[in-house]
Amino acid sequence: EDLEEATRLRELQTAAKRPAPRLEDLGPEAFGLPPGTPWPPADPSSARTGPFDRARWDKIVDDIEKRDQVRERYEHLQKHPQYEWRDGQKMQVIF
Repeated sequence: EDLEEATRLRELQTAAKRPAPRLEDLGPEAFGLPPGTPWPPADPSSARTGPFDRARWDKIVDDIEKRDQVRERYEHLQKHPQYEWRDGQKMQVIF
């Protein structure tokens, strides 16, 4: 009985819901924009696609920054050596 009641309530709730309006059907006036605004608005992900691939260059810059950080850490450890005990031996930290 509980399962049937829960199913019946779920069906009633889905039937009572109003379908969400589509963005294309609303128009710019619904969002407080002037009537001459081009509609639907341009997809922001398509604005980045073009002759210049920013994602590729962002990855290149991130890789260069990581290498610089590793190089700086290595140079710092060469000037100021640090040591750790590993397996009973005192070892110099390299990276």
